[in-house]
Amino acid sequence: MKMCQVHIKHFKSLEDVHLNCGNLISLIGENNSGKSNVIEALDLFFNPSIRKVTEESFYEKETSQPIEITIAFKDLNEWEAKYFSPWLCEHRLKVKRVIQWGDPQRSVI
Repeated sequence: MKMCQVHIKHFKSLEDVHLNCGNLISLIGENNSGKSNVIEALDLFFNPSIRKVTEESFYEKETSQPIEITIAFKDLNEWEAKYFSPWLCEHRLKVKRVIQWGDPQRSVI
């Protein structure tokens, strides 16, 4: 399966970012434009840990708004398509991770 879309909300300098992904992804931009924050958001999505989440992880340190990282996948293999079939829409699997501030464990779901 391949990532085809990424949506990041309320993470560090990224208030609401949509990325469409092809076979090759390159992030190009000026210094302090958020390239590293996109990479950190993907790391948090694929390797969740509350140790990675601080007040500075939230856009403008506004901890009342959860961080949301959503990734859509396409080109699922036969096993993936069968296993995830109840959750597929137009042959794509969309997965969202939500990080909330407030409870002692800083929910990472």
